[in-house]
Amino acid sequence: MRAPSGPHDIGEVVAIIPARGGSRGLPRKNVLDLAGKPLIAYSIETALATPSIDTVVVSTDDQEIADIAREHGALVPFLRPPGLARGKSIIGQAVHYTLVGLGLDVEDDVRVVILYPTSPFRSVRLLEMLIGRLNDGHENAATVKPVRYNPLYHMAGEGAATPFWSPGQTTCGDATPYYRTYGTFNGYRTQNATKPPYCHVLTNDVMCVDIDYQEDLMLAEEIIRQGLFDFQEAL
Repeated sequence: MRAPSGPHDIGEVVAIIPARGGSRGLPRKNVLDLAGKPLIAYSIETALATPSIDTVVVSTDDQEIADIAREHGALVPFLRPPGLARGKSIIGQAVHYTLVGLGLDVEDDVRVVILYPTSPFRSVRLLEMLIGRLNDGHENAATVKPVRYNPLYHMAGEGAATPFWSPGQTTCGDATPYYRTYGTFNGYRTQNATKPPYCHVLTNDVMCVDIDYQEDLMLAEEIIRQGLFDFQEAL
């Protein structure tokens, strides 16, 4: 499916926040109230406060989400078609649709940063650091978190991003820690990468809070209420 085309000066670093109207577990979670503002607002506001990010775009199929995103300063130039907003839709296709619609040329060297709104606890400092990795030439930069078991696809260590296949093995008694990708940050260069993918291990437990169920929302509310997370400097 072709995306709508049109000229948009997105700069060298564009943050895309994918937020479909449907959701599993917690209905309408992207616009639910979290400590006085919609959940999606946290991702928008942190992205807008990050000096290295030139453009903040919300990719959605939902008019209410689009309106709220615009109210908080994000660009929503068009709605995503329903076929790219189902539970099993591939997020890469939605991102590609958005970039084409923004007028990105195949030869453009752009850093694309994907920020999932269900991971509200990310900081400006974290975004600056990982965008810096992309600017340094890494083809991809992603956040990962430790897991107690060895998933089928995982990362091995800070800075390394080499997937390997070892189903069924656990870390019990094993010196090698295992990690899986996590939605706090996932970015890539569209051109001119000179270094392999980079992964950053999240050691801040608050950054690993992901809003899927009501209990997650309540936990996030308590974290914010008690001032346990610094949206500017946390790492």
